[in-house]
Amino acid sequence: MQSVADAAGVAVSTVSRVLNGGSASARARQKVEEAIARLGYAPSATARNLKLGRSGIIGMAGASSTAPWFTALLGGMERVLSRHGASLAIASLVREDEYDSSAVQAWIQARRVDALALVRPGKRERPLVNAARRAALPVAFVVPDLEVDWGLVVKANNLQGGRLAAEHLLDLGHREIAFFGGPADSVDTRERLAGLRAGLRAAGVRLPDSRVRFGRDYATEQGAEAAKLWASRPALRRATAVVLGNDAMALGFLREVRSQGLSVPEDVSVVGFDGIVEGALSVPSLTTVAQPIPTMGADVATFLLDGSLQISAPAVHREYDLELLCRESTQPPRTRP
Repeated sequence: MQSVADAAGVAVSTVSRVLNGGSASARARQKVEEAIARLGYAPSATARNLKLGRSGIIGMAGASSTAPWFTALLGGMERVLSRHGASLAIASLVREDEYDSSAVQAWIQARRVDALALVRPGKRERPLVNAARRAALPVAFVVPDLEVDWGLVVKANNLQGGRLAAEHLLDLGHREIAFFGGPADSVDTRERLAGLRAGLRAAGVRLPDSRVRFGRDYATEQGAEAAKLWASRPALRRATAVVLGNDAMALGFLREVRSQGLSVPEDVSVVGFDGIVEGALSVPSLTTVAQPIPTMGADVATFLLDGSLQISAPAVHREYDLELLCRESTQPPRTRP
């Protein structure tokens, strides 16, 4: 900065104001910018963060950092962070089927991150939430499965999403519909089921409890188990359309149905949730109720970088509308004898 100031013929404080968006005359700003271009000067993010008592890092943690939903959110966050010279630390809370939050606890205790994004946090993440609050660490809770009264709470309008799925299947002529969701205590699953039921009920169609099942988690394997259960029933008693808790489950359902010698959508129409890229690439391509995941990630990063989040203030809520993406996995049901 001293070299830039000497080359521009201004004070170091003027250079600092120009670099940090402070006040400076148009002439002084031009001289500083020209000197920066001649010298090839680049500000040191490390030095700046040390001066401000920051790490320049945002932490992001969820059950699995390789899950498609997580990586889509990550892409949105990275676009914003890279523009601001910030970095991202990532942690999986479940590795080799073992839950371990020690890495994230260390981030919080040692203040290795300036803020934290917790993806789909549930009851077992409560100690992390409490630790972050004690440390006055800003946190974004992305589609949480627990109640929080502070931080940024980001979620999708799942009631709307469930209704969109119902309306689509009803328009195709389906009346025998089943739902295989994620964990029964998941907020997303409960709201998607409630929206689906409300949409069907408005058309005079019931979704009986016998056609509602819940998985252990949202993994592909749970969708495959749902397909085995669906295929085990007599053909005339099978639902003609199945709504899965998310796209990963729906893709597992698709593959298992094919392995049973049956076809999608000829034997059963399938609808997922989330709108991950893999759904568009599957055969058949997956009809899904899509969340604007990259946009959600970008908004989380923007909010956490803003620095205005106050731990003592009430939670800030952001809810996003969903969109039905109609693809090849749904069609009108076959006429039954």
